[in-house]
Amino acid sequence: MVKSKLTVAKYLDQQISLSEKSQKEIAEACGWERPNMVTMVKQGVSKLPINKVGPLAKVLNVDPVYLFRLVMSEYMPETWSALEEILGQQKLVSEQDLALLKAIHKATKNAPIDLDDPRVAKMFEESFEKFVDRVLADRESAVKGARAAAR
Repeated sequence: MVKSKLTVAKYLDQQISLSEKSQKEIAEACGWERPNMVTMVKQGVSKLPINKVGPLAKVLNVDPVYLFRLVMSEYMPETWSALEEILGQQKLVSEQDLALLKAIHKATKNAPIDLDDPRVAKMFEESFEKFVDRVLADRESAVKGARAAAR
């Protein structure tokens, strides 16, 4: 299964669709004078300015660390790579990452899982891919339903 890389534009298009906010509300929360800036960012015509990551994450109720990571890795990959190298073990961890780690610890009852064992790693990846595919399919279905209801 080939998956396309999630871009800032794709992510924001999804999250804006899932939010019940108008583009005018989103633009105002970000300090943009015109709502068309929201359209330009979600279409990938304009880049999301770094100083708007926090306000946009807040208005969309998404993880600001995740959005920041996505923006930096897409727009400034060399800078982001240098930051990650410098931060080392102190990498920025999003709330979602922490929640996933807690869920994994709970599911495994904190038993040691040897992901260096190729068989174990493959089982974990396959199970997690199936889970993610189901979550994304549910989300896509919800977005389509919300769009249909809005018409």
